[in-house]
Amino acid sequence: MEKYMCFLVLFFITGCANIVPPSGGEKDTTAPRVTKTSPVNYAVNFKDSQITIWFDEYIQLNDLNNIQISPTCKPMPIFSVTGKKLDIKMECNLIDNVTYTINFGKSISDINEGNILSNFKYTFSTGKNIDSLYIKGNISNLYFDVPVDGALVGLSNSNNIDSLNPYYYNYSNANGDFILENIKEANYILFAFFDENNNLQYDSGELTSFPEHISKFDTTKNIKLF
Repeated sequence: MEKYMCFLVLFFITGCANIVPPSGGEKDTTAPRVTKTSPVNYAVNFKDSQITIWFDEYIQLNDLNNIQISPTCKPMPIFSVTGKKLDIKMECNLIDNVTYTINFGKSISDINEGNILSNFKYTFSTGKNIDSLYIKGNISNLYFDVPVDGALVGLSNSNNIDSLNPYYYNYSNANGDFILENIKEANYILFAFFDENNNLQYDSGELTSFPEHISKFDTTKNIKLF
């Protein structure tokens, strides 16, 4: 009987030891979430040179070329990540009474699984109001009538068609769709080109469009590149 009881005790201990260990839990498939910004997103009367954005998990910046600032702001800000915090130091001289948008594209992701926070925007105004005018539309190839992915579309505040630099700008998506937002009312020239060397200016040989004077907003434009 004593041997039988010892056998049962040994069997019980061994059985418990062979229990399958717990897994590491479900895979994280959620993109980082913004929990706080300072100054607040869509701030007006912006006078700061430093912006701080907090997230709900540890983040990383993957490609600074994905980050767009409109209107153009040179030199580019300095971006630095510490844990769950992103600091942005503005380096350019901000223009009075203008709404700026920092579009992070696909540059922000979490560290563990690389989940991307797509198209997060931080917007602020150096004036009393957030500019709300927009132009949206589609960009396609003139010859093949197919959408152009990644074409730069811009508004220039110069009247010189031969020397156009984007003041407001964005890029078309895989369907050729684009939108320019938070535009200040004025006269501009709308143009688009495929910026192969990512220098924000048209170079000979790149696909381009016919420039068009724009004074009407909240409208849709179809642009052809040739």
